[in-house]
Amino acid sequence: ERSLGINSNQLATEIGVSARSVYATTSDENEPTPKLIKKVTDRFPQISNEWMMFGFGTMLDEDDL
Repeated sequence: ERSLGINSNQLATEIGVSARSVYATTSDENEPTPKLIKKVTDRFPQISNEWMMFGFGTMLDEDDL
C-alpha cells in the first residue's frame, strides 16, 4: 500500500496538531475526530475521506496521485 512517506511527528507538524493527538489516533486509542480528518485531508487531498472516516478502501485516492 502506498503511503505519504512521513512519520506521525511529521504529520502532526504538517497539520498543526500535537504529536500525541496523531499517535492516539494511529494507535487506535482514539477514533479520528471530524476536525482531525479535515486537517489531514485539507493538507493532503490525496488521502481518501472514506478511508479516514471508516477505514474502507485504500488510503490514497488513485485519482489524486
